[in-house]
Amino acid sequence: MVTTDQIAVDAGAVVLATGRFIAGGVAWGDRCRETLLGLPVATEDGLMEDESPHGVVRRTPMEWHPLMTAGVQTNERLQPLREGEPAFHNLFAAGMVIGGFASRYVLCADGVALATGVWAARSSLGKEAA
Repeated sequence: MVTTDQIAVDAGAVVLATGRFIAGGVAWGDRCRETLLGLPVATEDGLMEDESPHGVVRRTPMEWHPLMTAGVQTNERLQPLREGEPAFHNLFAAGMVIGGFASRYVLCADGVALATGVWAARSSLGKEAA
């Protein structure tokens, strides 16, 4: 069962595919956060603490922005992690909500969405990603 402060969903498996900043899966106000389940957010530079993302933002738009790689950390089965362990045994992630890559710079968003969607589905069924 995946539970938040607002709802409880009894499901065999859930794939978190809520996107990043534009879609609302990752947001910031006083801190950067995953919006649906409150999972920790990391960038390519590592786990973000409970503080404003301004420390990772660059002065000019031409510089690399680690914040654009913000998302949930996952294990090899695409299970989102909390303190290094799967946050929920039946939760998997796909697409832009996964941290560590910046599709804007490598133009890979559709490929990442398709590949991780298949991988998450196979993982949720207990199969290898192949």
